[in-house]
Amino acid sequence: SNQKESIKSKTAHNVEQEIRNFVSNPDFHAFLEYLANSENEDIMSRFRKQMPNLSDKEYYIFVCAALKLPVTVILMFFDLNRNTLYTTRRRMRQKIADAHPIDAREFLNLL
Repeated sequence: SNQKESIKSKTAHNVEQEIRNFVSNPDFHAFLEYLANSENEDIMSRFRKQMPNLSDKEYYIFVCAALKLPVTVILMFFDLNRNTLYTTRRRMRQKIADAHPIDAREFLNLL
């Protein structure tokens, strides 16, 4: 039984690693931005233009929010814990509020 559990955990670990490799690929990020832009009037293009000084992680969290991906999916993509994600989103909201971009209300509503 113990051997069976270690095989299962090794398999789970391998699957999680493959998912992380996939989602860390720049092509996947570009694809998510393309989806968000086409669904929501170039939301990512506008967000990047109006909020130019954010980190890659912040842009990625925003695109996930713009696509309304569940928190559990975002946590898995980033290998983050819930508190870290919520703290990052809170700081992003503050940065947006401080920067007063034209589309601030829309950006804040998505986060």
